[in-house]
Amino acid sequence: MKWNTLYIVFIFSLLLSCQDDAAKREAENLKARDKKEAIFKNISKAWGFNIRPFSPATQSIVAKWNEWSSFQTEIIQKPKSSIGAFQQKSKAIVIKADALKNNIPSQLDKPEVVSRIMAMITKLKSLDIYINLDNIPDQKVIELIKEANIEIHSIQNQMDEIVRRQGIRMEEGEAEMLHALDTVKGKPAVQPSNFKNPNGQPSPTVLPQRHP
Repeated sequence: MKWNTLYIVFIFSLLLSCQDDAAKREAENLKARDKKEAIFKNISKAWGFNIRPFSPATQSIVAKWNEWSSFQTEIIQKPKSSIGAFQQKSKAIVIKADALKNNIPSQLDKPEVVSRIMAMITKLKSLDIYINLDNIPDQKVIELIKEANIEIHSIQNQMDEIVRRQGIRMEEGEAEMLHALDTVKGKPAVQPSNFKNPNGQPSPTVLPQRHP
């Protein structure tokens, strides 16, 4: 009888222990799920990459750059379903960003543009690493999203600036060309007041002739 009682007590204690373990596991699962859901919401709220419009002159050049168009299409599409969707998206963005090093239009293929593209790629690769960790540091991911946006805008600003400077040089070249054409046609070129002839004497101002 005594052994039967001990056996019953043992079985009862074992059942209680199993129930406690199951309850603990359930609580831990709920906690992990809630944490994952909170991380998903935080990242989803912060996720956004803004590619602003280029100047018309720059846009006419960039429109022929297929790698940029592909990168832009990829990065502005926002995942919605799960944290796994964000993880897949970050990998796809890195692939498209890496491709930007290829076929850069000759007008924009400058060291200052290439260096900014590389800086952006570094930020996006860091984002991909952190968002794919088992324990995702959501605040770090959010910070990297902001930093990547800064790099994107830096690339765009630099490209606009290069095209703007090229436009100014083109206008100056056109003025010189027109000046040369006027000289060929026999029109006297208007010289600055401080211009000197080879003998060192000031050049007389060319005045229009009066006809009686």
